[in-house]
Amino acid sequence: GIARIGIQPDAIISSPLVRCAQTAEIVGAAFGTGVRLHDVLRPGARTAALLEVLADYPDAGCIVVCGHQPDLSLITAELSGGSLVEFRRGTLCVINLERLRPNGGILVGLYPPKALRRLGASA
Repeated sequence: GIARIGIQPDAIISSPLVRCAQTAEIVGAAFGTGVRLHDVLRPGARTAALLEVLADYPDAGCIVVCGHQPDLSLITAELSGGSLVEFRRGTLCVINLERLRPNGGILVGLYPPKALRRLGASA
């Protein structure tokens, strides 16, 4: 489903917690992209810390971030300048982050697991 949306990750970063890292590894295997674990994505993750990590990937056009709730909902709202976006496990949130700062991006898509499965099945 992720590939059908047109996403091709240049990098994948993940919380080091086991289930999250396993999910990131599944995505990485599907795209042939390695996964880097970052403690800043543990539960309690903050936008400023994530932005510092993202700055380490200046040439990446697309970075997949695998983290936890409610952190990712809060980070999404801060990056897009919108209201709180609630999504469940396995949801793909796509943000066009033009500037590495709060309010520096635009939320362009939110795909729940069911939609991703349907997209993948229609391939």
